[in-house]
Amino acid sequence: MEIKSPLRRFVVSLFLTALAVVAAFAQAEPDPNSPVPVLLSGSDASRVRTTEPIAKLAPPTKTEPQTFEPNSRIVLYVTNVELLKSEGASAFRVYVVDASGRLYRFPVVGLEPALKQKGVYALRVELRDELGFTMTPPTRGDVLVSVAWRGLASNWLRLGLGGTGGIEDVSKLIARFGDVEETNAVGYFDSGDRIRFLEQASFGPSKALDLRVRRLGLRTWLADQFETAY
Repeated sequence: MEIKSPLRRFVVSLFLTALAVVAAFAQAEPDPNSPVPVLLSGSDASRVRTTEPIAKLAPPTKTEPQTFEPNSRIVLYVTNVELLKSEGASAFRVYVVDASGRLYRFPVVGLEPALKQKGVYALRVELRDELGFTMTPPTRGDVLVSVAWRGLASNWLRLGLGGTGGIEDVSKLIARFGDVEETNAVGYFDSGDRIRFLEQASFGPSKALDLRVRRLGLRTWLADQFETAY
């Protein structure tokens, strides 16, 4: 017994040390930053992958550049997003820049997982401007398209409206509209700061609400609260 006792104390001490290390890692909060969305390209890496809504959300089989008429509906494919249960089509915005550098926003009218493509979502988009601040988008030629999610902008790819061509210096246009929305700052990283914020800005903090604020960011969460029906 005298020989086993020191060994037992050593094993117990080692176990308690390991338990403390595990507990420390368990209390560490995960990175709250949202991933940056990625707009998928087709066979041509500079062009966005597109299908018509009746294509059952499958990847296009055509290799030549696809063109679509204004005011029609198409499907874009986006990945590298982690949606909450409450997030839908309204969480995404599709921005378009024409050859003259004018900015438009096309409405997203539907969202669903893409068939046989894990982690890929299909966005149903109408090819019309919903901002109305500039002239009508061009009806013949390429435009650049990007998807924004939680204030984070994806890559820019070409999309043909009634035809192709018209954009020569893509990098110059991208430099002007590299960030279509302000970066959605996550806000308070420390849980104590978030709890104090939720005590003042909500009916009381909860684990689910804290997770939502941590993932959406303060700006997006507040905007969602202001848009909620009374």
